Amino acid sequence: RLSEALLEWGATDEAVAPAQRAVELAPQNGEARAHLALLQHRRLQTNATLLEATRSALDAAAVLLPQDVEIWARLGETCEQAKDEEGALRAWLKVGRLRPQITFAWEKAAFFAHKLERPDGKREAVMALCSAKSPDSRHLRWLEDLAREQLKAGFLGHAEDSFRLLARHFPKEASVWENIALVQLNTSRFEMALESLKQAEGLRPTPRIGLNLAFSLLNLGDLKGAEAILRGLHTDTTSGAEAEKLRADARVLYASCLMLQGRPKDLLELLATGSPAEGQGELLALRAQARIRVQDWAGARADLRLGIRTFPRVALFAQAAALPPNLFDESFFSR
Repeated sequence: RLSEALLEWGATDEAVAPAQRAVELAPQNGEARAHLALLQHRRLQTNATLLEATRSALDAAAVLLPQDVEIWARLGETCEQAKDEEGALRAWLKVGRLRPQITFAWEKAAFFAHKLERPDGKREAVMALCSAKSPDSRHLRWLEDLAREQLKAGFLGHAEDSFRLLARHFPKEASVWENIALVQLNTSRFEMALESLKQAEGLRPTPRIGLNLAFSLLNLGDLKGAEAILRGLHTDTTSGAEAEKLRADARVLYASCLMLQGRPKDLLELLATGSPAEGQGELLALRAQARIRVQDWAGARADLRLGIRTFPRVALFAQAAALPPNLFDESFFSR
C-alpha cells in the first residue's frame, strides 16, 4: 500500500523499493507481483535499462496470475522490445485466448507465428481473426494463404477447416468449394466431395470440376453418370496446354470407366487413335487388358512388352516383368 501511495503521489522511482519488499515478504502473492511488474513496465517507458527487470517481473506475475490479460499484454509488449519473438508469440496468443475479441493480439500472434514458422500458432491466430462475423478483408487473405500452405504441406484436415471457414464468408465462390472437394478427394471421402463439387459446379461449371465430378461418381459406382461427363470432356476442343492435360486425364478415366463396365471393344475403339505409349502408361495398361479380354493375343503381347520397357512402374507392367520371359512368346498367346 505504501508503494501504491507513492505511485499516486507521483514518486514512481521511490515506489519501487516498497513494492520489491512486498514481493520479498509474500513471494506467492499475485497482487504484489502484479503491482511490481506493472510499476516496472511504467518506468520502462522512460528508462530502457529496465527492460530485463521488467520482463522478469512480468514473467513472475504471469505465473501467479495466468488469467490476467493486462499482465500478458504488457509482457507481449516487453518481449517485443527485448526482441524476444518466442516470448512475444506466447504472450499474444495468451491474450487472444483470454479475450478473443482483442483483434490486435491475434494480429501480433499471427505475425510472430509466421515469422518464426510456427504453423500451429499461425493457424490459431488466423482462424480466430476470421471467425468474426465480419472479418477484415486482409485477414481473409491471410486465411486463403494459410489454407493453400496447409494443402501444400499435406495438412489436409487443417486445410479443409480453413477452406470451410472461407466458404462461410464466400459461399458464392466456386474455387473455395472446389478446394474443399480436392481435400475430400485426397482423403477418399467421395460422397462429401461430390456434394462440394456440385456446389462449385452450380456456381461456375468448368472442365476441371467436371473431371473431378466424374472421378467421384466413378469411385461411388455410378459408371453411367461418370461416362456421360467424360464423353463430353474427351471430345472438348478447347486449345491450350491445360485443356490438353485435362483431355488426357479424362481419356484415362473414360477408358477405366469402359473397362469397369466390361466393354473392352468400346475401350479399344476409344484408343484406336493416338498411341498411349506417347502419353500415359495407364492407358497402355488398359489397352493391354482390353486386348486380352477380346483374345487379341498378338496385340496384348506387344502392349505388355512395350509397357515393361517404357512404363516399368505401372502395376500391370511391373507384375508382367516378374513373370518368366517365355510367357510372352507368340506360341503362348496362340494356344
